[in-house]
Amino acid sequence: MNERISIIIPVYQEKLSLIKQSIDSIKKQTYANIEILVGLDDPTNVEALNFLRKQEENSGNFSLFVNSENLGLSENLNKLIQRATGRYIARMDADDIADSERLEKQYNFLKANNLNFVSGAYDSIDEDGNVVKISAKKDLLDDEIRIIEKYGNILTHPLWLVSRKIMIALKYRKVEPVEDYDLVSRAMLNNNLGAFMIQRAAPRVGN
Repeated sequence: MNERISIIIPVYQEKLSLIKQSIDSIKKQTYANIEILVGLDDPTNVEALNFLRKQEENSGNFSLFVNSENLGLSENLNKLIQRATGRYIARMDADDIADSERLEKQYNFLKANNLNFVSGAYDSIDEDGNVVKISAKKDLLDDEIRIIEKYGNILTHPLWLVSRKIMIALKYRKVEPVEDYDLVSRAMLNNNLGAFMIQRAAPRVGN
């Protein structure tokens, strides 16, 4: 059996319609061995709270964690990482939509190339699901990514599939809104983590 993937989804004040689409796209993944961990960082978001509680009640692989107060994105993510049980962690935002084969393709690519960290290209969509921008879909090797990352982050966080050990070792720091770039940069500088990155087309992401 394929190894478990933990999908971590931070939720704050996103529209309920977007949250529903995001969760639904993860539940429809062709990769079966998953768990979905959602951290709600606004306990006053009653609509989202009620919807997510129903998801937890009806799904054996869905867990909801409600923060009693707003912790901020970085700390919310760190708590979800600590609670994850999968060998790999996939990032997802509450307003993103994942292609149904995203996790299957990323996992197979990661294992075939002996990697610990993969990301992907994406199509930008509006709130109605219309594609407004198509990104280049070209595989980039580790050395190529390291050069480009000096000038900007191309490793879009809603497309990450990463070894849980890496996420536990690095953790997010409270440097919003660049917490993901900060984590990637520290990963690249850490020789103990080894070569780990390839960019690969997979999901759809909404702006």
